[in-house]
Amino acid sequence: MRSAESLPPVHSQRGAATLVITLLLLFSMSLMMLYAARVGVVEQRLAANDTQARAAFAAAQAGLERTLGELATLDPESLGYDAAGWTALDIEDGILSNGAEYHTEVNNQALVPFDAGLLRLESRGSTGTGGGARSATLLAAFASLLPNVPPAPLVTRGNLSHADTLTLANLARPVGAWIGGLYTPGGILDPQFAAPASCPPFGICAGDARIGALAPEAFFANTFGRPPPAVRSAALIAQCTPCDPAAITAEARLIWYENDGAAVTIAAGQLGTEAHPVIAIVAGDFAPAGALHIHGLLFVLGDWVAGGAPLSVEGAVIVAGDITGIGPTGLVYDADALEALHLDGRYAFVPGSWTDL
Repeated sequence: MRSAESLPPVHSQRGAATLVITLLLLFSMSLMMLYAARVGVVEQRLAANDTQARAAFAAAQAGLERTLGELATLDPESLGYDAAGWTALDIEDGILSNGAEYHTEVNNQALVPFDAGLLRLESRGSTGTGGGARSATLLAAFASLLPNVPPAPLVTRGNLSHADTLTLANLARPVGAWIGGLYTPGGILDPQFAAPASCPPFGICAGDARIGALAPEAFFANTFGRPPPAVRSAALIAQCTPCDPAAITAEARLIWYENDGAAVTIAAGQLGTEAHPVIAIVAGDFAPAGALHIHGLLFVLGDWVAGGAPLSVEGAVIVAGDITGIGPTGLVYDADALEALHLDGRYAFVPGSWTDL
């Protein structure tokens, strides 16, 4: 049996255990602090890389916008391509205020080889530091002002009747009017064609059920390839009655007339010229309030109603409603003016075509 004197004091054993536990706690806390510091450094690096990536992405997006702006003033027929479909379009590299840079190129062989109507825009953005490089790609389609050129000087979804002289001149095609409804003779009809009329005896092709069955909005989209709101958003909007043609700027090519749902009247004057034809869209019923001459296309979403004032158009008139009791009218089909409107337009991004890396 061991004696009591050989046993270690109890307070000495407790002190050693406390020291060991304290050292373990200090070691654990040191490890936790080191881990937290390491996590903080990693998070700072991730945040910095994310900031750089966002700046590079913004630069790439700016390059796409810049390229689309360059295309807005470009004649699609002037583009040339190499064997791989890349264009010679010279888009200068850009630098943003934060120092990020972008470089863009244009290719058209993605879907339709060598077709200027559809282009692929590729932009690469960079911040010049680690992690700061992104690229973005979009398709841009050419949106024509007049995708579908009318075949005659007068096209209407509804009926046609006139109280005064109606001149229909078409030297390009032997048709004077294309009508979804009925033609009711009233005033004097003066058809002028270079060949025998397609629809004898007067060149008025009436009763076309295909266009007569269309709703006005669908009839509109059949001409412009887009619904009315989309076309309105790209047009010069004139809210007036009577509207003064002289108030329209010389640069305007697409004019949208409206009067809070009421009929629109346009005063005497001229819209467009031979060198600068226009598209005038009336959102509702229409009646000229004076001697009006239009060079280009007149589209009426409502009815063309009796106004008594003379109207002359070099180009074409399209009416989504009826034409009733109109005054003296002379419509001369101008193929060159309509083709100029068909070739005019701008590029727009194709929805859903965005990709980025």
